[in-house]
Amino acid sequence: MGYALERSGRDIVYSCSWPDYTMCDVEHACGNISVVDWGAVVAAGCNQWRVWNDINCRASDLFAIIDHFGDWQWAMSPIHGPGKWFDADQLLIGAGCLTLDEERTQMAMWAVLAQPLFVSADFRNMSDTSAAVLLNQHAIEIDQDVLGQMGARMENSSSAPLQTWWRRLGNGDVAAVLLNRHGAPTPCPSWSLNYSGYLECCHGGCCGAFTNLTLPQAQAACCAQGNECAGLSFPVAAASSGDPANGCFKSALDCFQPSSGFVGVSKQDWPPPTPGPSDIMLNFTDVGYAVDEHVAVFDVWAEASLGVFTGTFTARGIPYHGNAFLRLSRSSK
Repeated sequence: MGYALERSGRDIVYSCSWPDYTMCDVEHACGNISVVDWGAVVAAGCNQWRVWNDINCRASDLFAIIDHFGDWQWAMSPIHGPGKWFDADQLLIGAGCLTLDEERTQMAMWAVLAQPLFVSADFRNMSDTSAAVLLNQHAIEIDQDVLGQMGARMENSSSAPLQTWWRRLGNGDVAAVLLNRHGAPTPCPSWSLNYSGYLECCHGGCCGAFTNLTLPQAQAACCAQGNECAGLSFPVAAASSGDPANGCFKSALDCFQPSSGFVGVSKQDWPPPTPGPSDIMLNFTDVGYAVDEHVAVFDVWAEASLGVFTGTFTARGIPYHGNAFLRLSRSSK
């Protein structure tokens, strides 16, 4: 197909699905970018390709994709660019399943990651605020920048509660997203065990599989995920014997699933209170500026200049799952 399209005499974008199905290692753990021959993908005429799970209409899917791109940026960035795009999947903005802060975060992150912008929403029912996110010309300009460079997360781990993502632009500017990813973690609560079944997402697809863990180890692993893990399902026999087993972490506790084989292990008092806003400081030297350079800061969402700063800039009161989206430029002051 790629061979034929390249010889059609017209410009066309060829989106390939097959790379996504080859990224499974011998343990059947998918999403391993390093096992794919990307040279062969490009040679086949592919212009863009999916590399992670489908984005269903919920925030947990959005942030799982963001985390995946951050964890694998070292493998993606050297390949990603004009005509060769790692596709993070469609925009949920306006579909009614994200908060306004989360909609702005998806738009900002897709822009800083240089992503194709495909909208999956009913425009007849879209609010003006959601439409304003999609139509923000400054965000689109950053996304469509001529370099096509994939942005990078500064922090080594997706578990970092406050994150900075940044990307170089063709005119020498820098785009930065200061993201309140997790907020302050909620202390691990006491547990509720139900031997007749377990609670999980009503819409399904919220299972984070684990293998070869004892029940206390699984509970500790769920606690380590903070507010991203609401509970788990665990085999009844292994729970009684203390043996390690395989099970599933749950990201929500909306619906009860009867089961005689699995015990439901749930955090009490779930969901926890929504984490509060946070301040995030950006050190300009971390994004390529000299320590004494003057940097003009432009707020993409406010569509306004915030002034000229030296050394650092601090965004105040970034809401949970929200962001400050900035464009930085050298200034003569």
